[in-house]
Amino acid sequence: MSQVKRKQYKSVKSGKKRSVLYVLALVIVAIIVCGMFYIAQNVSYKPPKAEENALAGLPRPQESFMFSTIETDYGFSINMAANLYMQEDGSLFVYFTNVEENDVRMMCEIVQEGTEITLYKSGVLNPGEYVEKLDPVTEIENEKKDIIIRIYAFEEENWYSAGTVEITSLLQPW
Repeated sequence: MSQVKRKQYKSVKSGKKRSVLYVLALVIVAIIVCGMFYIAQNVSYKPPKAEENALAGLPRPQESFMFSTIETDYGFSINMAANLYMQEDGSLFVYFTNVEENDVRMMCEIVQEGTEITLYKSGVLNPGEYVEKLDPVTEIENEKKDIIIRIYAFEEENWYSAGTVEITSLLQPW
């Protein structure tokens, strides 16, 4: 029997296909890397904004507000009004104060108990600053409400949490 030798030819098409696949793979990898970079940039922590209406010093509210100091287990103090009466325009006098002796930044949020709907929210206060009153962040019915006052504290140098304090209270209608 005679043996037939076959010649194998490399197809030009298979070389082009392989090159196209390599380029396509590189494009996909580039898209994935760019997508991961974009997501990482948008997920990074953005500190809350500073309180626009912050005042320096210690407030002097009327005695009817029962302005008092709250010592926390986290090593910082909070000054705040104990009587919370909504005003006709919906605002709320709180006299929320980050006392000068603190080494944390603070922010206040007031939510309706049971619903977790945010009613009021301050910006960040540095030590030695206070905010006299807060404007509502949503429409609020003029009726008595059980509320939770949350005080968030942040380390000054890196914005890590320095503790959260929750105070239950009653929001009185005007």
